[in-house]
Amino acid sequence: MIAFYFKLELMMVTLVAKLQENEWLSSEESIDLMKRTESLIENPTEYKTFLTAAKNYRMVSGGK
Repeated sequence: MIAFYFKLELMMVTLVAKLQENEWLSSEESIDLMKRTESLIENPTEYKTFLTAAKNYRMVSGGK
């Protein structure tokens, strides 16, 4: 199970880096996403909170 969470976190770090590189996430959004990912890994019941926050990022909400 630890390997799964490590792989998930590695994938999220890679995704955040690519999104920020392409200016689809601001620095603040990147930090927030990483913190929320860490929290989600520690407590999977926070998925709804994570999903709600993710929908507010510029890339997801139409670049606003």
